[in-house]
Amino acid sequence: FLLGTLILPLGTSLMARGDFGLSVVVVPAYLLSLKLDFLTFGMAEYCLQGVLLVLFCLIMRKFRVGYLFSFFAAFSYGVVLDFWMPIVESIPLPTLGHRIALYIVGMMVNSFSISFYFKSYFPPQIYELFVKGLSGKFHIEMGKFKVGYDLASFAVSLVLSLLFFGRIVGIGVGSVACAFLNGILISFWCGVVEKIFDFSPRFPKWKAYFELNESEQ
Repeated sequence: FLLGTLILPLGTSLMARGDFGLSVVVVPAYLLSLKLDFLTFGMAEYCLQGVLLVLFCLIMRKFRVGYLFSFFAAFSYGVVLDFWMPIVESIPLPTLGHRIALYIVGMMVNSFSISFYFKSYFPPQIYELFVKGLSGKFHIEMGKFKVGYDLASFAVSLVLSLLFFGRIVGIGVGSVACAFLNGILISFWCGVVEKIFDFSPRFPKWKAYFELNESEQ
């Protein structure tokens, strides 16, 4: 969980610096950070996820303490993202080839870090909690619900982009590449890290607690 929290924001920062488009899930926060001077990318991320958590609780008509761990994951991600962004922005990119290379590295780092999240029993960020919880509540296959959620995120991103800047910002060919390749890359890295690390739980009671919360969602 800690490795994922440290590395995932680095991947996002590298992709933002490459400027070929981010995953549509994080584009709304990215656009808000560009538009509003008082909001950093990381702050916009955990603020939006906080709003999403409130909406999630209203739709589910319940609140569990375990949900706060998802917000903690989002908050930690946002703080580390704000640490990486100014460092990555200082990387010189004199040619298109450098941008492409940096973006590809960012995609690989992103998928690699997510594989660590998948091997952790700690709760996911609110984006994933939202998809998992509501797909279960309304008895919709999670993959189909995720597609619908991504399409809604794309629509919101497009509207905000045109509203704020009068042109498309944050969405590009890289966004399409992420949609098609992320699942494949994550599966690849999960297989790699399983051969290197032992993911047996060191805190079985914590694992049981979080698994109980997941089954109740």
